[in-house]
Amino acid sequence: MSVDFTPSIEASMKAHYAEVRNRLRNPQKRPPLVAMALPAPQVRPVNAIAAPVEPVWPKQHKPAPYDHCETNAGMPKTAKMIIAEVALKHKVPASAIIGPHRQPPVVAARHEAAFRIVTELGLTFPAAGRRLGNRDHTTILASVKRHIERNPEATEQYSNWFAGKVEKKAAQREELLAMYRSGMTPNAIYKLTGTNWWALLKVLESERSAA
Repeated sequence: MSVDFTPSIEASMKAHYAEVRNRLRNPQKRPPLVAMALPAPQVRPVNAIAAPVEPVWPKQHKPAPYDHCETNAGMPKTAKMIIAEVALKHKVPASAIIGPHRQPPVVAARHEAAFRIVTELGLTFPAAGRRLGNRDHTTILASVKRHIERNPEATEQYSNWFAGKVEKKAAQREELLAMYRSGMTPNAIYKLTGTNWWALLKVLESERSAA
C-alpha cells in the first residue's frame, strides 16, 4: 500500500524536518542561571534568663506517718534496703538475690531477704515476690519456711508477726461488722474501706448465717 502525498504536504514536511535538523545541529544557548540573593536572617532579641530562686524550706520538720518505722540514714525501710543489707551480710551481689542464681550463698541470702521483707515491712507474699524478681507467692512462702528451719532464732520473730497479722485481721473484721450492723450497705462499706469485695461478702455472709 502506497501513500500519495500532494506537493503541498510534501513541501511542508520537508520544511518541518529541515527546521528540526537545524535546531538539533545548532542548539540555542540558554542564558546563565542567576543565583537569587537570600534575605539576611533576622536576629531576635533574647530575653534575659532570671537566676534560679532557692526554695525556702521550713525550719521545723513536720513528722510523717512513717517516722515511727525503722529507718536508715533518715529514710524509711524499703525492700531495696533490706536486699542491700542482706547482700552485704552474705557477701553476694544484690542483683544475684533477685536474679535466677542458685548458688548456696545466694539462695540463703534470698531466703533471709524474703523473710525480712514479709515480717518487717508487712507485705503479702505476692507483693514480696514482685520485689524479689517477680517470683511466685508460693516461692516466697517456701523461702520463709526454709529460713525459719535454718535459723531457729527467727521462729519467735515470725510467730510475733503472724500473731499481729491475725489480730489485725480480726480487728478489721470487727470494724466491717460494726459498719454493717449500723445500717451501712455492703456497697457503701466497700467504697469507704476499699476492702476486697469478695472478702467483704464472706465476712457479711458469716454474720448473716450466725444470726
